[in-house]
Amino acid sequence: MVQARGWVTDEEIETFMNAGYTKQQVLEVILGIAVKVIHNYTNHIAQTPLDKEFKHYTWSKPTM
Repeated sequence: MVQARGWVTDEEIETFMNAGYTKQQVLEVILGIAVKVIHNYTNHIAQTPLDKEFKHYTWSKPTM
């Protein structure tokens, strides 16, 4: 969903649903992605410090 920027095919949705998921759960995936994006953008703008317990997971841009 994220890599396709929301442009998933009918076949991909069918595969998801054939795995036992429902249409409601398709929407829940979209909601989860949306909440994560809002969370990330807000923290970037607010420059929220990372909790000390997660410091070792700090991402940094790869150098070329």
